[in-house]
Amino acid sequence: MHPRTRRLPRTLASATVLALLAVPATAVAAPEPVPTPEAHPGNAAGTGSADPADKISSAAAKVFDARGTTDYWLRFAEEPDLSAADSITVWSERGRYVVDTLTEAAESSQARAIAALEESGTEYTSYWATNAILVEDGTLEQATELAADVQVAEVLPTTQHSVEEPESTSAVAPSAAETSTYGIRSINADDMWDLGFTGEGIVVAGLDTGVSRSHPALSAQYRGTATGSNSYNWFDAARAGSSTPRDDHGHGTHTMGTMVGTDNGSTNIGVAPGAQWIAANGCADACRDSWLVASGQWLLAPTRTDGTGADPARRPHVVNNSWGMSRTDDPFMEDVIAAWEAAGIFSTWSNGNDGEFGCESSGSPGARQASYSVGAYSSAGSIAAFSSRGPGQKGVVKPDISAPGVNVLSAVPGGGYEQWSGTSMAAPHVSGAVALLWDAVPSLLGDVQRTRAILDGAAHDVNNTACGGTADDNNVWGEGKLDVLAAYQLAQSQSFTETPAPAISGTAKVGTALTATVPAWTPPRRSPTSGAATATPPTACPAP
Repeated sequence: MHPRTRRLPRTLASATVLALLAVPATAVAAPEPVPTPEAHPGNAAGTGSADPADKISSAAAKVFDARGTTDYWLRFAEEPDLSAADSITVWSERGRYVVDTLTEAAESSQARAIAALEESGTEYTSYWATNAILVEDGTLEQATELAADVQVAEVLPTTQHSVEEPESTSAVAPSAAETSTYGIRSINADDMWDLGFTGEGIVVAGLDTGVSRSHPALSAQYRGTATGSNSYNWFDAARAGSSTPRDDHGHGTHTMGTMVGTDNGSTNIGVAPGAQWIAANGCADACRDSWLVASGQWLLAPTRTDGTGADPARRPHVVNNSWGMSRTDDPFMEDVIAAWEAAGIFSTWSNGNDGEFGCESSGSPGARQASYSVGAYSSAGSIAAFSSRGPGQKGVVKPDISAPGVNVLSAVPGGGYEQWSGTSMAAPHVSGAVALLWDAVPSLLGDVQRTRAILDGAAHDVNNTACGGTADDNNVWGEGKLDVLAAYQLAQSQSFTETPAPAISGTAKVGTALTATVPAWTPPRRSPTSGAATATPPTACPAP
């Protein structure tokens, strides 16, 4: 079931604010604390109430009282079990299973509500990545009637989010420039290049303001360049009217440059220049909830530019999210994150730029347990003052890890390059590192939890327990400083220790021979000189 949209949803304001997590070069006043909303589409928890009136959130009731008619969300209670996806070893089949399971759940739970909306002639958009319907121009009376459906968990307001202004398939050779940014050197990405790993075969996605398709550091890596089409490679969530990737803000181009960019003629800017990219502009001029949810859904099953032909096999391997809410652990997008993970997609999140508020300043979705969030440090190796501190949801340590995020040189629209700062700039270093790691160790591809554990185990500890935690895992640095070379080495050591033990047969007595049978072993590693597979390629989640 695909989104059903009759017209572009109109913009509505609310108290919730999402922002791109970059900061200006000069200091700016920190935002006021944002109250935690009751819930959003993407929150898996239900209200459990049988009274339709009790399902109208207080925030939605206030909007209805103020406006009379308004756009609103119907969120449904059914939560499909996606755990079986872990055992599916073919990338295309795994993605299809996740999409089909989510779609079936949405179709069954939303059927009565959709029938009522159709009968009344109300315009709406149905989503399956998060089990919800966006209803346009509805009344409180209508919402209450729809909430009488036992399948409806809650009625929620829409939100308008603000943007915070910031201070071919062949591998792209990273040696075009003589030097690399301090971020590339700090996480030892250049050492991975020397071993032959540049991210080749991996597709990263940016859910951001878009990407400048024509930028010289990014044009060759765009998957649409290789396929000769923008279909399956670009999603205009904001309906800006562009059939090809564009970025009128710059934030998405900058973050993508850090992930896969080549060089500016003298300095390499991208962690994984051999990887390909696709993009969705869910934060084109504001990170609106409907645009973000639609983008998250498209990334599970990319479509042609006209919205047809959804194909889960063409989903990306990694999604970078350099945006979030300020100082809250609101559950927005949580079920989309879970769906991504079930489909084998690694998502990376900025942890927030509210570090000046001290502890408990992490922002959602980065503050949530489901998210892998990133703090920022400088070229001097010091944590950035703006880098948000944990703990996050239910006291979990946040950020999960830290990466370079101060004065990061990367691409901007118009073919230029600028230094920006923020946890927005740190998260793409981790996204690029995952691309390198999955290129180098194919058996890790799609295994999100094991990849997180390896990144954590290989990170360089920094002892700072000012906001709680331990010397090796604390709410300032998380697990410490990202090191992709160390992660690769740790993954390799695990691969060798997990080799099958020989089977011994026979009677154990003097004078009797024993037989040792060694099972076949194909090590999950690639040649460090050529990047070519040295053993039979694994069947688990091959690149699309």
